[in-house]
Amino acid sequence: MHVDHLTFAAGPSGLKAEAKRLGDLLGEKFKDGGFHPRFGTANQILPLADDRYLEVVEVLEHPAAEKAAFGQAVRARSEIGGGWLGWVISVDDIAPFEQRLEREAVRGSRHFPDGRLLEWRQIGVRGLISDPQLPYFIKTRPFSPRRSPATSGSPSSRSRAPAAASRTGSGRRSTRSSTASRSSSPRRTASPASRRRPSRPPRAASGSDP
Repeated sequence: MHVDHLTFAAGPSGLKAEAKRLGDLLGEKFKDGGFHPRFGTANQILPLADDRYLEVVEVLEHPAAEKAAFGQAVRARSEIGGGWLGWVISVDDIAPFEQRLEREAVRGSRHFPDGRLLEWRQIGVRGLISDPQLPYFIKTRPFSPRRSPATSGSPSSRSRAPAAASRTGSGRRSTRSSTASRSSSPRRTASPASRRRPSRPPRAASGSDP
């Protein structure tokens, strides 16, 4: 269990302006973080050490923002001027928190500008809405990178490798082994009797053909 990130909601000036304001105060520059399709929000992030980061988030005119608790939390904070929204704890197992809060965690995802997809499950945003001092909890899955077929580690290149090997080295070994097995096996020789030419049947007498 550790702090994953801190979240600030954009104010009336919008996402980019709020990210620039915080970046100027910190002497660092935020970058585009992507889009949360399940929550109807977008963010900019400032990476920190040990995979922690700061986040500025903005609610979008998106149907998901009206239904998702996180979209509602961002909108409510932005409508009163923006600023501190909450802090997020990463956990190894989210089941104990589901049991304690007596509800299931919801799925979340973020599409990065470079095509990567980050997915997680989260719980506790409702408590954040009532008290911003409370954290919410997430269980993150590994990145799902978008790969091209030409990538050396792609599944298509891995599937071609065994086939190429079977046509090259392994194929030659199998040919040599089969040749060796044929050369080492004893040859069958015909017996003298079998090599004799069969005797021709006696020619029929003239005039005996039907």
